[in-house]
Amino acid sequence: MTSEKAPPLKRSRGPSQQITQRVFSAVLALLHELGYSNLSMEAIAERSGVHKTTLYRRWGSVVPLVKDAIANVDMGEMAFQDTGSLRGDMLNLAQQFALHFRKPEIIAINQVIAGSKDKELENLMAEYWLERNSLFTDIIERAVNRGEKVIAENFNLAMETMVGAMLLRILMTRQTIDDEWVEELGRVAYQILISDG
Repeated sequence: MTSEKAPPLKRSRGPSQQITQRVFSAVLALLHELGYSNLSMEAIAERSGVHKTTLYRRWGSVVPLVKDAIANVDMGEMAFQDTGSLRGDMLNLAQQFALHFRKPEIIAINQVIAGSKDKELENLMAEYWLERNSLFTDIIERAVNRGEKVIAENFNLAMETMVGAMLLRILMTRQTIDDEWVEELGRVAYQILISDG
């Protein structure tokens, strides 16, 4: 029945979860290959091996399916560490973001959002970022508890500097996110947190 809501995607189990993940993998791969405007339920069905009737029954159209595929990419899997210092934490954060932004599915998502005029998708990414921002804020709390001098209100600027620089490389200049550059980016972000100017 169309009036019944499907169970939350992340709580599905067994074959249903495997099928859902297969569909999401197909969506992200096709986003990278075809772009959002050329994506179709037919293409997703063919790539995933899931009948398009099943896709339509669960998601209705491409837009909600793309949204679910994007929302399913979990930044909570990033292995943040307590290094014992703010400097070390910011370097570790830069390294984890670099691993994240090197993934083909993450590149595909950001390419879609950068090239899309779909307000719903833009809003989804804004919500996605805000919800996951709490994953990083404990870095400041740890630094304060250790007695380190830190300008907490600069944290968003430090994060935007780090993430913005990586997005610039994957979306515009197509430069490599290499390890030496990532370390320098971590140092820059750290300096923002300990300096007013």
